[in-house]
This record gives sequence, C-alpha cells and structure tokens, in this order.
Amino acid sequence: MKFKTADRLRFFPLIILSALFLSACGVYTDFTLYFNTYFNASKLFEEAIEQIEAEQTNIFEFKQGRVPSGATQNFNGVIEKGSKILEEGPGTAYFDDAVYMIGRAYYHLQDYSKALRKFNELALLKDSDLGLENEFWTAETEMQLRNFDEGFEMMKQVRMKAIEAEETDLVKRTFARQIALLIYRENFITAVDLLKEFLKFSDDDELSAKIAYQLGLVYIDLDEVQNASDAFTEVSEYSPDPTIEFNSKLESAKLQKQLGNIEESKTRLESLRDENKFEDKLDIIDLEIGRIQYEEGKLDEAMETFTRVDTTYKNSPSSGEAKFLKGFIWEEEYHDYDSANFYYSKALNSQTTQEIKTEAKSRSDIINKHLNLKKELAKTEQRYFYVIDPEVFRDDSLAYEAYLNRDTTKLKDSLGFAYQELLEEEAKNPPQKPFKPNISADSLKAQIYRTKFEIGNLFFTELNAPDSAFIYYSNILTENDSVDFMPKLLFTLGTYYSTISDTTKADSLYRIVYDDYRYNQIANEAAKKLGLEEIDFEADPARDKYLAAEAEYLDSNYQAAMNDFYNIYLNYPDSKLAPRALYTVGWILENDIADTDSAASIYDSLTTKFRTTEYAKAAMPKLTYYKQERRRIQDSIKAEEKRIQDSVMAAEEKFLEEEANRLRPVNSADSLNTNMVNPDSAAIQPDSLMQPNPPPAIIEEPQDTSATELPKNPDTPDYPGGKLAPK
Repeated sequence: MKFKTADRLRFFPLIILSALFLSACGVYTDFTLYFNTYFNASKLFEEAIEQIEAEQTNIFEFKQGRVPSGATQNFNGVIEKGSKILEEGPGTAYFDDAVYMIGRAYYHLQDYSKALRKFNELALLKDSDLGLENEFWTAETEMQLRNFDEGFEMMKQVRMKAIEAEETDLVKRTFARQIALLIYRENFITAVDLLKEFLKFSDDDELSAKIAYQLGLVYIDLDEVQNASDAFTEVSEYSPDPTIEFNSKLESAKLQKQLGNIEESKTRLESLRDENKFEDKLDIIDLEIGRIQYEEGKLDEAMETFTRVDTTYKNSPSSGEAKFLKGFIWEEEYHDYDSANFYYSKALNSQTTQEIKTEAKSRSDIINKHLNLKKELAKTEQRYFYVIDPEVFRDDSLAYEAYLNRDTTKLKDSLGFAYQELLEEEAKNPPQKPFKPNISADSLKAQIYRTKFEIGNLFFTELNAPDSAFIYYSNILTENDSVDFMPKLLFTLGTYYSTISDTTKADSLYRIVYDDYRYNQIANEAAKKLGLEEIDFEADPARDKYLAAEAEYLDSNYQAAMNDFYNIYLNYPDSKLAPRALYTVGWILENDIADTDSAASIYDSLTTKFRTTEYAKAAMPKLTYYKQERRRIQDSIKAEEKRIQDSVMAAEEKFLEEEANRLRPVNSADSLNTNMVNPDSAAIQPDSLMQPNPPPAIIEEPQDTSATELPKNPDTPDYPGGKLAPK
C-alpha cells in the first residue's frame, strides 16, 4: 500500500532546492532526518509491503499468512529507524509517518497489542492526513485481537467516511476485510449480502471476478448448489485472472454432478481439458473425471484414471490424492484392507494436501487396528486349540523344530527363484514358536468372543461394513449366550437391524435389553429406541433395605444380615443392588460363617441369574475353584478306594497262595488288618487356602449406590479361592 511517503519522494528535488534557500535550524534538522533516517525507513517499509502483497493471493483470507523472512527483517529495521525519528518529538515533519509505519510493522509482525498502541498514538495527532488510513488499521487490528464486533463496526464506519471522501480503494478494502471476518466466523448468510453489495460497488472487472468466485464458495458452504453454480458462471462475465477462471469453471463442472447433471459435468470437464491454456491443470481435471467414474460405479475405469494421475503427475498434490482414492476404493468397494493400507501409506508420503494426509492417516490407523485384532484373534484361537487338543500343540511344535533345523541348501536347490520369495515372506511374517498358555480353555474362549466383538464394532462403526459386523455378532450369539457383554451385543445387533430397516427384529432385541438387563445403563438406550420410560438408576427401591442389611452386618448379626440381603434378591430382582446383595450373602457364608457349601450354592445362583455383572465375575473364580477342588477330593477318594480294593485283592491272592502251600498256619485276618486303611481317613480336609477377602464396600450416605466396589484377592501362591473350599 502506497501512502504519502511516495509522494514526498517525487518532490525530493524541490526539497533540496528549498534547503538551499532556508537557513533555519528546524528545516535543516528535518532535511537531515529525511536523508539519514526517514528515507531509509520508508524504503524498507515499501519493500516489505510489496513482498507481502505479492504473496497475498486471496483478499478474503482473514488470518495473516506467513511473513517472508526478508519482510520481517525490513519491518524490524522500520521499527528501529522510526523510533529514532520519534525521539525528535511530535514537531518533526515526519513524526506521524513514522508512527504509522511502526504501527504497520508491528501489525505484520503479528504483535497486535503494540500495533494498536501506535495507531492510538497517531489518532491523537491533529490534522494528520493519515487519519482515515489509521482508522482502517485500528479496526483491522481490533479484529485480529479478536474484538470482532467492535472491529467490524469500526470498519463499517471507515467505509462510510471513505465513500464520502471518495476514497474508492479504501472502500474496497473495508468490504474485503469485513467479508473475510464473516467467512472466518462462518457467518455465511451475512457474508452473501455483503458480497453482493461489494459486487455492485466494484468498477474493476478483475476484482468483480474474485468477488463472484468467493460468492460461489460461500454458497457451497451454505449448501445452496444452484446459487453457487450461477455465481461461478457469472465469473466469466468479468475479467478473471487465469487461476480464478480455471477454478470457477472447475467448480461449476463439479456442481453439475451434484445437481444430477452427470453428462453435463463430464462435458464441461472435457471442454476444460481441451483448452490449451489449462494444460498445466490436466491432473486436477483428470482427478475429477475419475471421481465421476467412481460415482457412476465404473470402478475399473476410475482405478485406471487415478493410476494415470498417480503415475503421470508424480510430484503434484493430485498424485497424492489419486493414491488416497485408490486406497478408498480398495477399502470401501473391495474390502481389501491390506491393499487399501498400502495406498494410504503412499498418500501419507506424497505431496498432497494436509487434509488428504489427515484422512489417510485416520483410515490407515483404523485398518491397522483391524489387522492387529485379526492377528490377536488368530493367536488366541490357536492357543485355545492347544489347550483343548494337545495333539495340535505337539504337531505345531514339531513343525517349528523342523523349520529351525531345515537344510536351507537343499531348500534353495529345490525352490530355485522361489526361494528368495520364501525368505521375503518369512521376513514379513516369521514363524512363531508355539506357546501353550497356562489359563483355562474357558478363559481363552472368553477372550476370543471379546475380540470378535471388537472386530464387529470396528466393521460396524468405522469400516462401514455392517454386514461383516453382523457375521461376527451372530457368531458370538450362536456359540455362547452368556458373555459378559451380552447387553451391549444385543443392543448393537438391534442397531444393525435398524440400519437395514428391519424394525421388528430391532425392537425385539431392544426389548430384551430393556426387560432382562435393567441393572445395566444400556437399558435406558433401549428405552429411548422403544419410546419407553427410562429407568431411574438413582432412585432404587431396594436402597433403604440394603442400608438396613449392612447395619445388621456391621453389628455382627450375620444371620439377620443374610436374611435381609437375600430378601432384596427375592423381592427386587430388577434392582441394581440385587446381584450385589446376593454376592454379599455368599461372601458372609464363605468368610464369616465358613459354610463353603452354602456359599458355593449362592455363588452358583449369582453366576446363573446375573452372569454379566461385576459380582458374577468376582464369584466365578471362587465357584470354579470350589468345583475343581470338590472334583479333586472325589477323585482322591475314588483313588483311595481303588487302592484299598487292590490291597484286599492282593491280600486275598496271597492268602490263597499260602493256603495252597499249607506250609504253616497263618492268621490271615490279622495279617490283612495290618495293611488295611481306614476309608474315613482318605477324605481330604484342606485348610483355608488364602486370607479371607474384605466384605463388599458398605453403602454410606451420601455414597453413590451405583458404585460396584468388589473385594480384591491378595496375591498368594495358592489359587485365589478364599475360604471357599468344599468340606
């Protein structure tokens, strides 16, 4: 932006001539300042402004772009030299110019607070011919300081004064800055009105083309497709620069596709392609043609077009976007996630836009998560088979040993060129040594179901493949109807049926969640789907009775406490406190009364009726241990009984043998009795295998009863069965 400094430079010879005739000290001081300071400062200022304006391609961009390094150095020089002029005081001829240049320098260096102080200082100077220009930059700085409303109104006042003063250039700049702010704040409706007003005011065809083009972009933001198309068409009525002309024609062709005019869209794109002046834009045109082919379902043609863009214009942003679109087709249409991930990775390393890279990264992360879950599932399933079928583990172990001890020389001779491919494949996926876990088959099966559920959720929510998700969900439900995430599984299946418009099945599943899992928060999500009354989890009718039962327990009235807790389970089966109360009964029987058989019976009821709750999960290892220990004792008794029978049979055989020999009389009964074992002594009575757990957390006002604090087992060498050992 040029201001009166440039005019003063034109009259430089006149200043020299005047200096020859003037001997006053003040005039000579001004003359010296001009040469030594002001001239250099103004030159630095003009050069910096020219650099910034050369890089400003969009007059409707609100935020400042990057300041060129050369401009930054110049602005720092302006501040330094301008400050020397200010040291001479307001009486100096160039004082107001120096204040203005310093303010502008601070503004472009994005030090808006200092810029505003300088503009306010300049406003205090009387009769400065920079007054209106200073008001413009004051308003602009207020907006950059995020005083949006105040700055916007100040800019409007500047425009009114500029119109009156016939400062046309300043009027245009006020329009542009207000529109830029409206677009930045996404106030698109007001922006449309101001753009139309600006277009009427403009007497510059090149500027009018920019305004019409921006109007089209704002209409796109408002999703007013026809208005946007009309605005882009209007651009050609003015004198657009080559960039605006191409962009407006491209956007117009793309909008025809949105309006349903596919053939017209292709015709306009082909017409653009035939214009020689847009030869450097062929990659962009071909990319859009490929998009149309994809939307028409012509996948092979689209892939061919994107490949052409990718290979012909390797270093262009369009090449990176073509890579991304190829990955998108592999993912969405062919469900080949390895190939999709390959192209997303290539897009990330290309010269494409940050927006495309961000989307490619997001999709690649989802696919990697899917692939990792599939690997985890395969590994867990393999280990599950190792546990249930030791022969499988043995065979895999032998195969791994054979792999380690193979004769690579013979293998290379037999495979030839394929040997190198084998090595490359093994480098990617090296054979793993078989591992047999120390956990039960049931635990591994539970891991398998949970991993399948995660994969299903990934297909359903992020990979946009609901049918694949349904396969995983159905598989879990078919194989096991007692997984701990059953309420979520049923609800998600209901959501799947909703997406395919099968409301009957969807509502049926929602109803099961609402009726059978009322202690779970997801029941209220089902209630919303069905239009039913939501469950008030805070107002539990069993709360007071639970508090009373706890009070009995704290007073060591164990029998009364157990009766009260058990009645909560009987009378309020839908309460979220019901499983907690039943667990507490079992815990008292196990730890305070030491009736392990009764405790096991209670835990068995808990795991049957409330199998998805945290309390059932806590009781399950106890119950499993009890059953295993009881089975071990029974097996031990049977083994001892068999040993006794074998001893008796051996004694009888010996007796018969000795009797037959008749060597000497033998008191066979006494001899036999000395080898007999009392059967009662065979029953194993184990001591307590671990320290008793603490009781469940006591509910105290105003503690939230939704908490499910569970007793934690201490780390001991023994199985965490607590006192729950059969007697």
